[in-house]
Amino acid sequence: MKIIINGNILDKKPTGVGVYTQNIINNLSRITDEMLVFSWKGELDISTDQHENIPSSILPSKGIKGNILRLLWNNFVFPFKVSKNKGDVVLSTVPESIAIGRTPYIVIVYDVIPLLFPDYYKNGKYIYKYYIPLVLKRASRIIAVSESTKRDIVNIYGIDDSKITVVYCGYNKEHFKKIDDSTVKKVKNKYNLDDYILYVGNILPHKNIKKLVEAYKLVNSYSGDLVLVGSKSEVYFKEIQSIIKDSSIQNRVKFLDYVPYHDLPALISGAKLFVYPSLYEGFGIPLLEAMACGTPVITSNVSSLPEVGGDAAVYVDPYNEKKLAYSIEKVLTNKDLQLDMVRKGLERCKFFSWEKAAYQIEKVIKEI
Repeated sequence: MKIIINGNILDKKPTGVGVYTQNIINNLSRITDEMLVFSWKGELDISTDQHENIPSSILPSKGIKGNILRLLWNNFVFPFKVSKNKGDVVLSTVPESIAIGRTPYIVIVYDVIPLLFPDYYKNGKYIYKYYIPLVLKRASRIIAVSESTKRDIVNIYGIDDSKITVVYCGYNKEHFKKIDDSTVKKVKNKYNLDDYILYVGNILPHKNIKKLVEAYKLVNSYSGDLVLVGSKSEVYFKEIQSIIKDSSIQNRVKFLDYVPYHDLPALISGAKLFVYPSLYEGFGIPLLEAMACGTPVITSNVSSLPEVGGDAAVYVDPYNEKKLAYSIEKVLTNKDLQLDMVRKGLERCKFFSWEKAAYQIEKVIKEI
């Protein structure tokens, strides 16, 4: 059986779906030799004969033009690639695969954010409204990364739930773990940090960073910094800056933009608290990474986040900055609670792994 993988969502600075794609491809390659991947090569740990480069013009980082070109590539170039290489089944790591054709294919759906927040994602909502329904309808099977995403697919697109299999994401357990104090100190010095609470993820509207900043302004018992790590949407970033400007926290909110992957475990390990107040997540890998680094986690009580955090996180209403501030103060001032959260977090993250996810996806492929 020849598996053709469409991994063209993988970009040079992977976040979210890119990290997912990279890890699924790497782990599938360890359990099957019969696969050919179409993607940007990046950090993929696969042989040359398992991989074919895609044009750089269709990478997500190319913006709207790249998205349009990728859509065209998916439907007018990729089908010929599949046929030429005698593919038996196609696996696409996002629901942007072949809307027409005869080859059976499986698509992975991470979330439906553009439909749930159409005012924020005006361009993406049209793809999710008109194109993705065609892809999902023709797909032989759909893999959702959480029960929450599965419910959204059923409710929004009217897909039969028997066609959808939930396969949870994993995290890189060899990379994300508690880091020794000397290494943490070096990374803190590198970014000029001392005492801080941390957010890691894109600075986008649905990530709810404005509420996090507003909550941080209300925390009176903590004098450390709020550190925000992630690439920025310029318009939204300016809105956040307007909240910070001329306030008591102006010099205590630090933006680090994109932090190299090798620095993240030490940066997370050095944080007093990891706060992730997103309004919606298909899964939420950063929660697992923080727990694996031994850092207490506060997150939202919506979408998939309680599925991921289990009993190890503190949950809040992400729309209420006062409750978020209260929870931040509660955790920071209660040492016993912190230790209990760390212990539960280290146990919770053991439930998730990329190896497990790859085996479950391979099982779906074999069923096809």
